Amino acid sequence: MHDQREIPQQKSDYGCFFNEKDSLNNFLIEKIDVLMEMNREDKERCVQAIVQTILEDPDQKQKNLQTFSIEKISNLSKFSLVYKVKCNDKIYVLRLLLTNNQAQENAAEEIKIMQLFAASKIAPKIYYVSELTYTVVMDYVDSEQFWHANITPDKRKAICEILRAMNITASEPASLGQENKKINDIYANANNCCFQFYPDNSYLDNYRAVVFETFKELKEICDQYPCDGICHGDFQMFNMLYKTEEKNFSIIDWEYYRRGSRLFDLAYLMINIQADETVEREFLAEYLEISVSDIPESDWAKYYIMKQYILTYRIIFFLGLCSSFDFILDLSPDKIKDLPCFKDLTYKIIKDQNLELSSDLGLFQLSVMHLKDFNEVLNDKCYQEMLFMAKEAIKLTSQKSFGM
Repeated sequence: MHDQREIPQQKSDYGCFFNEKDSLNNFLIEKIDVLMEMNREDKERCVQAIVQTILEDPDQKQKNLQTFSIEKISNLSKFSLVYKVKCNDKIYVLRLLLTNNQAQENAAEEIKIMQLFAASKIAPKIYYVSELTYTVVMDYVDSEQFWHANITPDKRKAICEILRAMNITASEPASLGQENKKINDIYANANNCCFQFYPDNSYLDNYRAVVFETFKELKEICDQYPCDGICHGDFQMFNMLYKTEEKNFSIIDWEYYRRGSRLFDLAYLMINIQADETVEREFLAEYLEISVSDIPESDWAKYYIMKQYILTYRIIFFLGLCSSFDFILDLSPDKIKDLPCFKDLTYKIIKDQNLELSSDLGLFQLSVMHLKDFNEVLNDKCYQEMLFMAKEAIKLTSQKSFGM
């Protein structure tokens, strides 16, 4: 508990004492009103979290509140609001999880998962958490921007160590991650778009004829892989903050967590960073702690099929994230015909084609780009060979790789 007697009775520039909770509370309300627009409920959640963080953080204990600022951090999540908060010379990240009655159970579990991985230093340190208001205050991590442009052996090793540690750490609370209602809702939204809202729309023909059926087939196969831990679920470069001096990562945004195979996050990352097969094999070997030449073909096949499963998952996922599908009614062929495969997407293409990937149209375009990738996979004879090998590997119950 915070001991008020330890705080010097000196008035800050803002006219409030650290140990005068009401004064600090009122000051922050007034300051936030000036700095940004925020509804009353969110403002109360912010103020409560910031006050408790200031009072409890040992780094703030002997200081007056000389400087304060708050700004919204841009993020693609539709399930949380994220703010950068500066108190004196320390920066925090404040996250408000957006909930309705159906999502509250998910939000509470997400907080538990963040606490679990913060304790093992995989996620940022947590200063304040409330399972009543679904609010978290954590360390601000100063990350190397575009770290993925140069994946060194040190970075590869750090990523694979995290993947192994996540599964070891997550093995204790067996009840966590069994079901993520957000993912279920996203899938249902995409399914409704294709089969109920626009059952005759030509832009969705491939979704109805190929994507959903193939997704189900691949999911059935990958569900037979060992369920050996909690996967992040969105293990991509923007959720991985690389600390250059420490040469390790801090993982954020756990809202799409799931319990499943350790291969899920690895394959997800490889798609996201547009890795070629050489890089993929280097990562898989690093994870298995063997040389590239020693990777069993059966394990490569299982990884390959997991990757295709995630590809179909992302096709459906980006479609299902759309808040509205009204854009489909006015969709013109030129909005999608010149789109590249996702593996060929560059910042120059995003700029030249004026792609707004966080909009509903942009999310659909992301889905289409992944679909173009998958169409190439289906036309590759290697796909059927890997599919057969993965199924055969699953049958061999004595297989030791990946816990089998």
